[in-house]
Amino acid sequence: LGALSAAPVPLPELEELVVRCIGPWAAECTARTLGSIAFPPTAALRISSYPTTRRPTTGLTFSSSSGRLRVVNDGGDLDVLRRLRPQCPGVRVVAFRNEGLDHGNTRRTLRATLAELNMWRVEVLKTESVPLSVVVEVLRGMEVRALKRLLMSAVPRDGSKEEREEDVERLKGMVAVVKVKYVRCRWNAPPE
Repeated sequence: LGALSAAPVPLPELEELVVRCIGPWAAECTARTLGSIAFPPTAALRISSYPTTRRPTTGLTFSSSSGRLRVVNDGGDLDVLRRLRPQCPGVRVVAFRNEGLDHGNTRRTLRATLAELNMWRVEVLKTESVPLSVVVEVLRGMEVRALKRLLMSAVPRDGSKEEREEDVERLKGMVAVVKVKYVRCRWNAPPE
């Protein structure tokens, strides 16, 4: 990796910056590239950084204008998030998508993702394909006072109906607005 200028190059008219890096040095290259440019806070910044084209990987998209961060993880290292967090200030909305991880790995990855961010600023957390019990366990151990909305989609129907209802009530005790949409089954599921 070559050396980049110590002073960021100002690009005051920049509206959108798209950075895509794939390879073993992807996180470092992306961080160095972003660190070499001074762009306005209204610019849309879209980052995709993957250490390999094979799985497991971690990718993210961040928009500085809206404060939205989307993380897609199927078990990859969170090095990209750790390195790029300084270039993602003011994250207010986090969208986390689980790509087929088991409960233990989903819990570990979601916890690590949220720990990398300033949760006291995050107002909205969106999850996709993350079990209720995992979200309850992760949020229970964090400072989530700023969190106003929790929007969960494609939630697996794990546990009994009563257990799921208890988990939703626990979440409502932590977050003002909780919306849960379960995975729709294409086959006839047994009645609960």
